[in-house]
Amino acid sequence: DGGRGESAASLPRLLPRRAGPMREDRIDGEAEWSTRMIVMAQRGRRIEDTEARGAIAEVRQMLESGAEEWKLRLPLSSLSQEVPKQAWKQQVLPKIYTKLGLSKAKMAMSKNSRAHVESLLTMAMLPPGIFAGADNRGLAWVGDQLLGTFVTEYLYESAPAASLGCLTAWRSHLVRLEACAAYFSDLGLDDCLLRKEDLKGRPGSKTGKGKRGETAEPPTDRTRAEVFEALLGALVMGFGKPAGRNLLRRCIDGV
Repeated sequence: DGGRGESAASLPRLLPRRAGPMREDRIDGEAEWSTRMIVMAQRGRRIEDTEARGAIAEVRQMLESGAEEWKLRLPLSSLSQEVPKQAWKQQVLPKIYTKLGLSKAKMAMSKNSRAHVESLLTMAMLPPGIFAGADNRGLAWVGDQLLGTFVTEYLYESAPAASLGCLTAWRSHLVRLEACAAYFSDLGLDDCLLRKEDLKGRPGSKTGKGKRGETAEPPTDRTRAEVFEALLGALVMGFGKPAGRNLLRRCIDGV
């Protein structure tokens, strides 16, 4: 029960407090206007309407002019065909479907093709530094933006009478790096990450048949958190916001 007199620690299933910084905002400083706007905001200067509209127009122009430059080196539609070995697709990808609750019926409900959804999930499981042509940072950025929204919805629906202080404190716990890493581990997907040994043209695992990645270093909390965010982004891009929202609620509720 979310009464106004409760403390921030009283929400069920709240993860234990851990020392460490909050998630860092991902700010792209390549565009000069964006840096200027950030500096102005930090100095407390009001951004005039004309400046804001000019910035919007610049974004639109940059996206249009750089459309070819910013495309993936490898088209998303062919990612799942060109990057992982067949063994990963046959042994690991089905486990990812199961853990995410993606039944054949739900797959059929997607407006995207199975190959497109498969490529989104493949990219989500591809940490930076594994493959030169693509990684999961873009999808993690999408998931990072949606994470706060989904957690905010969850908390307000669960405890609409709670004070704003409690809601804010709870949200800060549920979106932090350690929380996202815990969600990923609770899904049981630690051993599903793509590794160099899983890529086409790479030597196989030295651990022997049927023992994929047995001697691999366990993923760090940051890697787990970013892959979880990428999976959240992949589900939303492939199936819409309800799929991402449902996954997050399952993780928070421990289902």
